[in-house]
Amino acid sequence: MRANSLGSTLHLRGKLVTGVSTAVAITACHVLQGVCLALAIAAVLPPMQGGASDALSLSASPYPWLLALAGIVLLRGWLLWRAEIAAQATAQAVKQELRGQLLTHLLDLGPGVTLRRQTGDLQATIVGGVEAVESYYSRYLPAVRGAAIGCAVVLATLAVVDWRSAVLLGIFVVAFPLLDRFWMRWQMPTVSGVFAAMGAFGAELLDSLQGILTLKAFNASDAWRHRLAARASELRVESMRAITVTMMRTGITGLVTLAGIATVLSVNAWRVSSGDLLMTLFLAREAFRPLDRLEKEFHTAWAAGGARESIRALLALTPPVAEPSRPVPRPVSADIAFESVDFTYEGSNTLALSS
Repeated sequence: MRANSLGSTLHLRGKLVTGVSTAVAITACHVLQGVCLALAIAAVLPPMQGGASDALSLSASPYPWLLALAGIVLLRGWLLWRAEIAAQATAQAVKQELRGQLLTHLLDLGPGVTLRRQTGDLQATIVGGVEAVESYYSRYLPAVRGAAIGCAVVLATLAVVDWRSAVLLGIFVVAFPLLDRFWMRWQMPTVSGVFAAMGAFGAELLDSLQGILTLKAFNASDAWRHRLAARASELRVESMRAITVTMMRTGITGLVTLAGIATVLSVNAWRVSSGDLLMTLFLAREAFRPLDRLEKEFHTAWAAGGARESIRALLALTPPVAEPSRPVPRPVSADIAFESVDFTYEGSNTLALSS
């Protein structure tokens, strides 16, 4: 499928770089917010007697850190706005490119494509399929790369304060995507049918609406109603199975996040000063924020996986009659005669036309 190489085009690569850079900058703002807030609180806490000295105790007044915090919050708000603009620009570029490919290919296939694919199936591929793929490029890919870089930034910042905490937290940060990937690879075969069921139901429903007069004329409404009910029941079963798997996945990733934060705080409660403990508290949460965003964008990658198959299948279709490389000029006048012409619909062994 040509959509697989879509991200390699120059204009789209630039938009992806912009999205990833903005995501990393947002993560950096979250880190700076945590640092400023920890230092502001540490400035008003009494020093520990006989305890370790704070690694980043730079000011006895909280007001400079609170002013810096306000500025960082404003900057983060502006970056969030820019990130949404970058995502929308990427989405529009992907849709324009991919729908141009699909529509051009449909024109090459000609009207006979409706005999090989249901009209509803074609509509679902061109509309819903493209929407799923554009979300993959505009939302999921920036989230993946932003999570990798953002987590490294947070752990590096925490290492400045306490390298032992950074190593301990890093174990849970790495475990988050590994457990997530293991769970989905284990459960994906059981939930992969939801997209096929959704496409089948949509195609049947559109065909019934388009052919409602024919169904009434041949008294086939009841039979078609039962057929639609069966498709809807299949879609319900597959959807509930998918919801069960994804909800359990959310619980697993949430457990890893809370376990990582709790473990780091429990270990550090007795071995670091109050200021460093606050720093560890805020930075430990920020280490999982890019992964939380990636977890929320997972459904876009999942939907794109099913959509890519339908798009690939459509682009793989070939015209039943190939255009000649050197067309013969049309004569001024000519007679048309049919001799020994047979025609059979695809998938049938019965002759529809024989002369």
